[in-house]
Amino acid sequence: GNNQIAILHCVATYPPEDSDVNLNNIKTLMSIYPEYPIGFSDHTLGSTIPLAAVSLGACLIEKHFTLDKTMDGPDHKASLEPDELKAMVSAIRNIEVALGSSIKKPSKSELPNKEVARKSIVAKKNIKKGESFTSENIRSLRPGLGLHPKYYYEILGKTATQNIDKGEPLKWNFIK
Repeated sequence: GNNQIAILHCVATYPPEDSDVNLNNIKTLMSIYPEYPIGFSDHTLGSTIPLAAVSLGACLIEKHFTLDKTMDGPDHKASLEPDELKAMVSAIRNIEVALGSSIKKPSKSELPNKEVARKSIVAKKNIKKGESFTSENIRSLRPGLGLHPKYYYEILGKTATQNIDKGEPLKWNFIK
């Protein structure tokens, strides 16, 4: 009746080979037990594997801790010393922030680059008033200061309402 548990994927070897760790079991456990936190009980050397576990969704890492890896016993070799443990926890916190959400949208830091990063339809060469738009005289280029490239095929065959200089982004009022 105790539902205040976490389920940890574990390989009972000290230390296991990376090929034996099978971190994808974390995703399997998450699908079988969606109501419980899923983590990783780590016996690998270093902190690379637990960092990968976090990137797969592990929300809890059990890692052995020691003051000296050269001490006798099976756990010390696969344990982290104080500075290593601190570095691993810091890296995990960075990964948690970097994972973000599953919603694809521009981040706040990307918004100022929106116009520069996006493309628009521009004149490939000078276009005279009354001239038809063709694949020979328009193309998609950065920056995104004009019409979005999704309108490219809609514009083909229409005519220019004014002279348009080479490299100039197209606007709706340029098109008839």
